[in-house]
Amino acid sequence: MMTFFNFAPGSSVPEHAHPHDQISVVVRGRAVFTVNGEKRVLGPGEGALMPGGVPHAVQILDEGAEIWDAWAPPRKEYLPAGCEG
Repeated sequence: MMTFFNFAPGSSVPEHAHPHDQISVVVRGRAVFTVNGEKRVLGPGEGALMPGGVPHAVQILDEGAEIWDAWAPPRKEYLPAGCEG
């Protein structure tokens, strides 16, 4: 499953974990990804892997960011209404 997010400058996703494997790719802007306590600043074309159960957070930098995420298995809460996935 793929999802696409546009984040406002300075916004953040607090630390959390979920059972899904997640790969995030920055398409536009820059963001600080913290995965299992390790911080990395990522820009366009760069990505991060968050295995299921691993704590992670994101801090969007000044220009905002567009980030594409791939999920396995699909996240039911992101599926369109009526879709069983």
